[in-house]
Amino acid sequence: MKVYCSKCRNQTNHKVIFEHKEVYTPESYPEMQIDYAEGKWQVIQCQGCEDISFREVWLTSEDFDPFTGEASENITLYPLRDKDSISVRRFEGLPRKLRKIYQEVIESYNNNLLILCAAGLRALVEGICSLESINERNLQKKIEGLFTKGLLTKQHSDILHEHRFMGNSAVHELDMPSKEELSIAIKIIEHTIENLYELREQIEELRWLKQRRKKD
Repeated sequence: MKVYCSKCRNQTNHKVIFEHKEVYTPESYPEMQIDYAEGKWQVIQCQGCEDISFREVWLTSEDFDPFTGEASENITLYPLRDKDSISVRRFEGLPRKLRKIYQEVIESYNNNLLILCAAGLRALVEGICSLESINERNLQKKIEGLFTKGLLTKQHSDILHEHRFMGNSAVHELDMPSKEELSIAIKIIEHTIENLYELREQIEELRWLKQRRKKD
């Protein structure tokens, strides 16, 4: 069967690894208000990248077209995904607390929880500043501190202020940003994470490899 794969970013062939099916009728479930319901829960695997995900399928007596008799299944994929979804990136050097916030930012975005996503982006910037021991009173000064400590360029720190403005508007003014704005903001924060943590990890590994080579 064809299913959208978030890693392949396309509709790809999937196979069912495991399936469980249940049928519900008023005879077995007296509290039911409809005549029939059928649920299927499937563990599926992409035949391209081999990624594993979950597929839930519901069909009820209410889902049949009274004129054509055709059925319309209700399908939900987990994790939720479509062509606009963003995949969680693996940042090995990102501290655990920040990784959790980052994951929730992506989850909020993919579930169209846009105000929460914007607030999460601001919280992620706050968390980065806190872990880098920048203890200024407000977020504006904290972001400037990332530049002052030589952790980011002036241009990069100026760009991060957009997260501050977006988070302020979302939380205090309930100004919902667009998905396009948030998509760009997520790319910026991912680039920031790469600069601060992934590059640092790679430099440390490079130094270790050099030292080992010299000892040999």
